[in-house]
Amino acid sequence: MIRSQNEIAAIIRQAARGAGAPPGQAEDLARTALYLVQTGQGLERVAASLRDPFDPVDVQWDHDCIKVRSGPAMMIAPVVRDAFLGGVDSARLDHPAHAPLIRAALAEAGIMVAGDDTDLARIDAAPPVGTVTGQVDVPETLWSIFAHFAARTFVPETDASRIAGAGAGLTDND
Repeated sequence: MIRSQNEIAAIIRQAARGAGAPPGQAEDLARTALYLVQTGQGLERVAASLRDPFDPVDVQWDHDCIKVRSGPAMMIAPVVRDAFLGGVDSARLDHPAHAPLIRAALAEAGIMVAGDDTDLARIDAAPPVGTVTGQVDVPETLWSIFAHFAARTFVPETDASRIAGAGAGLTDND
């Protein structure tokens, strides 16, 4: 189904909140998703990150390396990005499946890395520039995953919630 990039960012931000991410990390995931879309990559890794168990991020900091032991990819990616922006030159990942999303988050921030999916090292190269503009075709299977997680943020439909202002409401509380 054809979607605007603004619509894609909005549902991914809301889906990340529904998956348990704080607002800042939800925003980070939405920006990473837009980078993936704009560089012609799919959103499968974003959908996969929503399904990660929402465990605490476990990292060990060294003077020039960050070692990531566990945590959901959507929470790890901003930690690794911030470490690289702070001067760290490499990252070691215990979960190689997280590497594609982390690479995209780094590239979105202008940081390119080389290495396999467990060892990432900063390189001097420009990240790919987004060439996809306008509307994007998002497979319905992915959109339904995003909608499922986004729905977790909805207020339950009850008479009390409507009176309090959910939906159209029965009172004007503006």
